[in-house]
Amino acid sequence: MGEMSRKLSAMGMVLIMFFMFDAFALAKKSHGQGAKSVPANELKIGWMGGITGILAELGLNVREATDWAVEEANQAGGINGRQIRIVYADTKIDPQLARQSAERLIMSDRVPAIIGDYYTPNTDAILEIVEKAKVPLITPGSGGIMLTQKGYKYIFRGCYSSEFDALVAGRYAVENMKARRIVIMGASDSFGRSVGDAFEKYVKGSGKAEIVGYDTYDFATTKDFTNLLLKYKANPPDIIYLSGAQADGGLITKQAVEAGIKTQFLGNLAQTKSAYYKIGGKATVGTIATTSFIGMAENYRDFAEPSTVKFTEAFVKRYQKAPTLDHAQGYDTTNMLLEAFRIAKSTDGEKVREALLGLSDYKSARGTIKMLPNGDILVKMFLIQLMDDGKWKVLAAIMPKV
Repeated sequence: MGEMSRKLSAMGMVLIMFFMFDAFALAKKSHGQGAKSVPANELKIGWMGGITGILAELGLNVREATDWAVEEANQAGGINGRQIRIVYADTKIDPQLARQSAERLIMSDRVPAIIGDYYTPNTDAILEIVEKAKVPLITPGSGGIMLTQKGYKYIFRGCYSSEFDALVAGRYAVENMKARRIVIMGASDSFGRSVGDAFEKYVKGSGKAEIVGYDTYDFATTKDFTNLLLKYKANPPDIIYLSGAQADGGLITKQAVEAGIKTQFLGNLAQTKSAYYKIGGKATVGTIATTSFIGMAENYRDFAEPSTVKFTEAFVKRYQKAPTLDHAQGYDTTNMLLEAFRIAKSTDGEKVREALLGLSDYKSARGTIKMLPNGDILVKMFLIQLMDDGKWKVLAAIMPKV
């Protein structure tokens, strides 16, 4: 009986030592709050955006261009000898889902930088998370003005600020179109209000025109704009400025024509999306909109820089379709971040941040880009007009004033 006890005791010690070793190995493997180890020859980059849901078309376009940029970089040897791998997170238009995705990408996937989000409220929701982790975030489509005005150091844009969008549109409306009575109709979310408010501020400050109406709505739920539009039927404004998204803008123009309201529509970058024409149909023809990419316009070569021509030709050859602003912004944002890693020769957040700030003469799919101290970019803007059959024509080029 004593011999049996000694054998069991010895066996117990072996088991205890085994479990202690296993626990130590597990703890070592999961160091960093459950983080996964990253192979030395791999550079993981997080990507956040809606690839399902109401803005899926935009997210999928950006993702398509991101994949292309990464493929090109990997075929050229990667970044500093490391192959790039994108870790994708579908955030739809849900800020809570965006927060969860950012935390997972940083804590579990251990990405040193994130591309995203496309939707301004989603990007706004994760600013504190990336700032605390010192993980650079560069958004390919969130134009909300407030994002780069909160004093955060790790937020950058690969797109232009909606402030530039609105100021260029306001300047064109007042100086070129000679509009004197203007109505603003736009979404009540942070993007729509930031665009609408900046446009209103410029027009009022010009002293040459007045805002005779400013109507907002929930872009995700509002489908009938007739009552809003009928207020202006008796005395139509010179311009209705659309500061919302593409689908609601298409409905507004269509319902305005059906109500017999004759006016000129002026839009932001959202009105350059295909959904605007698909939903609004012939009613959208004649709309003028702002954009930083003109590769979809028939006369783009008359205004484009060589880098835009090169990107557009390569895109059409590869995908057999015309590129969109989303494609250009996705491609540029990815390549700007990869260039920052290349310059930094490190994945350290502070070094990558400094490299991004140093991009002062970057040749992109949209032309020359300069990164500003607050994380915004300065890039040439264009006014384009929607022609019959959904094609675009470039009207003018304007460089925003900082």
